Amino acid sequence: MNESLIIFQFAVATFCLFVGSVLYSMGGYRGKWKRRFLGSLILAGGFNAICAWRGVWAPWQILAWGITIGAFCLPYGAKSLVPKILKRSAVVAAMCLTGVLFAIQHGGNAWWVLIPHAGMGAWSVYLGVKNPIQARAEEGFVCILLSLGLFMYPFS
Repeated sequence: MNESLIIFQFAVATFCLFVGSVLYSMGGYRGKWKRRFLGSLILAGGFNAICAWRGVWAPWQILAWGITIGAFCLPYGAKSLVPKILKRSAVVAAMCLTGVLFAIQHGGNAWWVLIPHAGMGAWSVYLGVKNPIQARAEEGFVCILLSLGLFMYPFS
């Protein structure tokens, strides 16, 4: 595949990641449907479109939308530290499930992508628990960390 096309595909993937993460953040304070359904549709739809464009799409990958909806519907807040970490870790595990399924289907380097995908998910747990930045920005960055790996798999 020519390198200019790969760069363009990356740009489209990044755009989908950006739009999905903005909707995730917007749904954090009003209109949860923006996060749960629209943001997840943009993210999972973008993942599926990039996979199809790159010739690595499989029908089961449509499940990415359902998995992402489920992950975005999981509760993640708590009053104390341990329950908050556990709840946010469940969201990470749900988001990494699509990566596991992709790696099972395609193998090879996809398994190596799963490592940073899980690592970025762990970083999202830290951001969500510590809240070192303003909430609206933090939620967008959490979504980027949760979803970035998703867009790396088609390129593996």
